[in-house]
Amino acid sequence: MNIYLSITPDILHQLLQGIVKHLVAWLSNPLVFGQWNIDMQCHLMPPNHQIVLFPRGITTLVRVTGKEHKNMCRILLGLIVDLQITGGSSSARVLKAMRGLLDFLYLAQLPSQTTGMIACLECSLAAFHENKVVFVDLGVCNGFNVPKIQSPSLWPINMFIWDN
Repeated sequence: MNIYLSITPDILHQLLQGIVKHLVAWLSNPLVFGQWNIDMQCHLMPPNHQIVLFPRGITTLVRVTGKEHKNMCRILLGLIVDLQITGGSSSARVLKAMRGLLDFLYLAQLPSQTTGMIACLECSLAAFHENKVVFVDLGVCNGFNVPKIQSPSLWPINMFIWDN
């Protein structure tokens, strides 16, 4: 029996703080959207009672808490939806990859998983895998070996996320 298969992943450290940190770094890279564009989008967001605003941006934050990562996830897709990649090319693949990974993050946080939810998890990961090469094509990263998710409790998830 492999005891590591029964240990659930740590949503806070392995998923939120591990993956979201990399997503923000990839998006704020000058080859994709750039820090200035991401932070300007944060500054331009209208006041809203349902979300937390980051008027100074999200790219310069240090020591980000789990709650702040969750709040960043709520606005991240909205920040980049109308931005163009620095070179002027379409950002459709970046949006699809981001949406797939954010869908996975939200579904993985549900308190219980059914067969239907697992199918949705696989579908969201498939969307990420179909479009993740955009980050390599843009020169943002060389691969998808994210250190935070290399722990034994995420080995089943690693097989889905990074090995495809």
